[in-house]
Amino acid sequence: SSEELYGSLVPPVDPSAPESVHLCAYPNADAALIDERLIEDMTALMQVVELGRAVRNEAKMKVRQPALRLLVKAADPRQKDTVERLREQILDELNVRELSVVTDEAAFQRYVVKPVFARWGPRFGKRMNAVRTALQATDAQQAGAMSLAGQPVVLNVEGEEVVLTPEDIAVERIAAEGLSVVSDFGCTVAIDTTITRELLLEGLMRDFVRQVQSLRKEADFQVIDRIGLYYEADGDLAEAIRTHADYIKTETLSLRLTQGNIPADAVIAEVGIGGQQARIGVLRSA
Repeated sequence: SSEELYGSLVPPVDPSAPESVHLCAYPNADAALIDERLIEDMTALMQVVELGRAVRNEAKMKVRQPALRLLVKAADPRQKDTVERLREQILDELNVRELSVVTDEAAFQRYVVKPVFARWGPRFGKRMNAVRTALQATDAQQAGAMSLAGQPVVLNVEGEEVVLTPEDIAVERIAAEGLSVVSDFGCTVAIDTTITRELLLEGLMRDFVRQVQSLRKEADFQVIDRIGLYYEADGDLAEAIRTHADYIKTETLSLRLTQGNIPADAVIAEVGIGGQQARIGVLRSA
């Protein structure tokens, strides 16, 4: 308790201190020690991390599944500076490999351009399908960006130049291929939802480690106890454990990592990891 901690730490060092922590006065704040820059850094950082967690949820990516990259468009130059200086903290907090600071919203989206049929019918009549085919053949990113900027889009329709005004084109913004995007606080964050083979195995390994740590607690092992770790698994999960064996042993304080032959006196659990079933056994080492 706080009272026990106070009694063991303070009076032995300061005999004049009150006999109880509950008799102590609240300390006075020293305004000279307030670090405004640090406060601003943490506010900016927390916004990006909060959005990063939200975009993981949007993409249905568990926190223990490493992600390939995070894209951040900062709300202002101050936040951009914070993200660039403290990128390692963001990557570690969100379990992401790379972070890119972008300045253009176009990085998060792609355009789909469609005819505004109410205008096309009277104008093009029987030629409407030919004009539509020409629009579909053009670069949608370029055509969408030009139309949104108020510029005309020029098409070549069967050898004839056709000019489409912004009113002739409906532009739909959708998330760029492979990205999930969330915006708030004036900031936009996107996560790459691509899961490579390497990232898949690392994610399975992290889930395995979590299950082992839970089993250690269930077995009432002390934090410093060394253990023998045994498992029965197949497929991707077995490959993930073999690939990351050294890391698993370090994280779980395992002196041995053995596939199969789980001792009868081990504490055993049946677990589901990444849709695969496995058995884990832990045994305190002498």
